[in-house]
Amino acid sequence: MDEDVEILKTLTKQDIVDFYGTFVDATSSRRSKASVQMHAAAVTPEDRKPGLVEALIQFLSAAAGVVSEHTEVTKALEGADINNTDAVVSAVHTFLRDVKKVEEASIHSILERGREALVGAIPVKKADEEKLRPGDFGEVFETVQEVVAWKASCRVSAGPRPVKPLVEFESTEVKL
Repeated sequence: MDEDVEILKTLTKQDIVDFYGTFVDATSSRRSKASVQMHAAAVTPEDRKPGLVEALIQFLSAAAGVVSEHTEVTKALEGADINNTDAVVSAVHTFLRDVKKVEEASIHSILERGREALVGAIPVKKADEEKLRPGDFGEVFETVQEVVAWKASCRVSAGPRPVKPLVEFESTEVKL
């Protein structure tokens, strides 16, 4: 980090203006674009369990007015396989019936409303992760052989623009 500071100290204002004019300005012939995509590493169900517990507490209090403690919900999900939606729904059903003493008709309506929200909060099964491949969601991956020809074929956007003209940032005398 100290090395970065030393390098930054050597930069002048003109260096920054030149960099912007060469690599960022939309009218520059050397302007470049980059697309960086990051894919999260696999998350274990145990890593996702606290988030699922919090989501359940919020849903139960908002949808049904059932106020629950973190420890209660954690204990209710203790034996459930959180990769299995039905197992989680069953554990919540048992929790509402046995611990919170909610009527069966109310439990059914709560679980029907929460099933879709629950699917988003439950981690993807490992088998389902392995089925997903690049391109499943419409992404297009392309190996570029001729960089100049590829760049020429790209549509050009307006690109970033400074809020104020760069000239306004020139060093001038102190004005009183």
